[in-house]
Amino acid sequence: MVDQAEAEYYDPAPIWRGLAELEQQLLRGEIDQETFDRHEDELLNRLEEIAAFRQQLP
Repeated sequence: MVDQAEAEYYDPAPIWRGLAELEQQLLRGEIDQETFDRHEDELLNRLEEIAAFRQQLP
């Protein structure tokens, strides 16, 4: 159960999808650049966290 939860939490695919959707929202004018930048930073931080976790795996 813990392994499955970790696999889901540390799966980068939803983060990449989130980045793509965020860009689309910006292009459609649904969000402004400041909002985009803030959310992009959050998502990129998550990707860094995921990469660091995966480097620790045996």
